[in-house]
Amino acid sequence: MLGFAMHLSNRKAVIIGVLVLSLPLCVWADDRSTKVSFTAADGYWIYADYYPSVEEYRNGAEDAPIVVLIHDFGADRNSWLPLIEPLRHIGAAVLALDLRGHGESATEDTRERAQRADPGLYREMQSDLRGAYDWLASQGNVDRARFSIIAAGSGAAVALQYAAKDRSVDVVVCLTPPWDQLTFDPVADMRQVRGRNILLVAGPAEEEICKSLAGHTKGAEVRTSQAPGRGCELLAADSQLCSAIAKFAQDRMGSRSKAVVCGSIESYIYHTLDSAWVAKINPTNLRYYSSPDEAEARGLRRARSMAPDERSSRHRPPRKP
Repeated sequence: MLGFAMHLSNRKAVIIGVLVLSLPLCVWADDRSTKVSFTAADGYWIYADYYPSVEEYRNGAEDAPIVVLIHDFGADRNSWLPLIEPLRHIGAAVLALDLRGHGESATEDTRERAQRADPGLYREMQSDLRGAYDWLASQGNVDRARFSIIAAGSGAAVALQYAAKDRSVDVVVCLTPPWDQLTFDPVADMRQVRGRNILLVAGPAEEEICKSLAGHTKGAEVRTSQAPGRGCELLAADSQLCSAIAKFAQDRMGSRSKAVVCGSIESYIYHTLDSAWVAKINPTNLRYYSSPDEAEARGLRRARSMAPDERSSRHRPPRKP
């Protein structure tokens, strides 16, 4: 079972309420961010800041699109502070997490593994993203069919590998992604993220690398910043970059759809929401797409039946009169 918790944010030392359940402590701080914790897919505890959608910026009564922020290796979730308000202004619900081995998500063991660049630790970070999606999907007023990941540095390699597996990811923004990463293969992952919206952000030294990487998937875009630095350092140095990233995510995720379909992250088949198959999908594997066309553009195909008994009846010999 997945575990979720919310804790007092260190930005404002005011306790508004405490809910005592079988789950860990749950305390809201101010209306801007909440410090939360949840279990990754493998049971490891992850800490994050959650920035709920600002209703006044949403389009009418639309549920909020969701955005996950993945920091660079050696950094933590505070790297994303310059980008938070632009994302909130597009009506997004934002989760900035500390990957295992980093920030508050580090234990003595995982911190030591991160310092020596243990490849196994970086592969385990895929579970961190699975847990992040599960936590966001459990929140109210979110639109699970509109999903973006924004990542920096080597964290972009983690994001690309995740998006190659999770075909519900609509947008991937990578700030100065690595070209040669021993643990990951960004080129192979770029080839698998078909039907997505990819933005690669380069500093002056990474422009050619990003252009080469973008060439491995159709429609990927490259934006070059002339500001000094790499990864999230560009956000503070380039006054236009944060707004440009937020607008890219907003435009590519689009508006709420009335033709949503869903499927399992472990399958290449999608279903209509009223299909009896949906109840048989493990909730942690359930993913959403804005339309059948979107699902098919990402390699999925429509289910041949609406229910398991309907499928089996097709192969059952007719009863004798």
